[in-house]
Amino acid sequence: MTNKMKPKARILCVDDDPSILRALTWVLEKDYLISTAGNGDEALELMKTNDFDVVISDQRMPGMMGADLLYKVRQIQPRAVRILVTGYSDMEAILDSINKGEIFRYIKKPWNITDLKNTVAEAVELFHQTAAEDIVAIEQEPLAETMILLIDNDPEVIRLVKEIALDSSRVIQATTITQAMSALDQSENIGVLVTDLHVEGVDVSLLLKILKSRIPELMTVVLSSRSDSQDVINLINQSLVYRFVFKPVRKGVLNLLIQSALEKYHSLKRNPEAAEQRRQGQGVNPSAAEDHQAVAQQNLELIGSMQPLSQSAPADIPKTVFQRLSSVFSRLLRS
Repeated sequence: MTNKMKPKARILCVDDDPSILRALTWVLEKDYLISTAGNGDEALELMKTNDFDVVISDQRMPGMMGADLLYKVRQIQPRAVRILVTGYSDMEAILDSINKGEIFRYIKKPWNITDLKNTVAEAVELFHQTAAEDIVAIEQEPLAETMILLIDNDPEVIRLVKEIALDSSRVIQATTITQAMSALDQSENIGVLVTDLHVEGVDVSLLLKILKSRIPELMTVVLSSRSDSQDVINLINQSLVYRFVFKPVRKGVLNLLIQSALEKYHSLKRNPEAAEQRRQGQGVNPSAAEDHQAVAQQNLELIGSMQPLSQSAPADIPKTVFQRLSSVFSRLLRS
């Protein structure tokens, strides 16, 4: 395949356990050029004289933790695609890996060989896509006004987002999923979605997956007052979240997250191939022979599988929301 056309990708594996490094090398060396490091300092030393396409790091290591290493990797070699591997569900590390290290995937030990190989292959492909993105000419026509869709009924969050976006984007506010879907149906310039993870008693993760399959360049910033580590890991591994932060959030932090999301959206908007790679990374393959009705049915089934988190919520609310979601999303898919 592409390995015959291109040089082998360069992978750096970092772990303080020599047996893990040997296992990673054994699994990957047939297809890639493998370098190893026993800790974060060794990895950074190697990066002074070598460029890498992908960096795979364990989280729990003496001295420098994996999330901290990947943050430094992002600064030194920003194009290197970053993968965090760990046997622990450390929420602080997970959030750092998203917001600071911008990791591509989060792999839990013990890892499956096939899944590991597939993840690394996707990371290498993403590296090539971002390389193409870097050569896009800087002088381009300005994008149409980018809007931010906010799905939240928290007055403080609403106030902060409107203050932050005052001079850069127009905010479309929605307090329900139904309002949000209607806004997406009516506007083509929404580039950033800021949302609570739970709206109307419903976990919006499945909705985010649907939106990403339809609008791969959409950047999602999730704010939440409650979640667990597995929720966040799932959001990472399905490419559903660009940034994640717990409430209450400071204005300065939220400003950085939104501005970064806008910049990433503009970058992907100018490079459709990179945006398409994001869509394909979620298991959606929109080829020329794609059966649009099948995709629509898949998305509507996902909507139908959503369940309210609170049993105390009125039974007719979820039903109404899902019926209207189906109607709005059907129109989106027909466009």
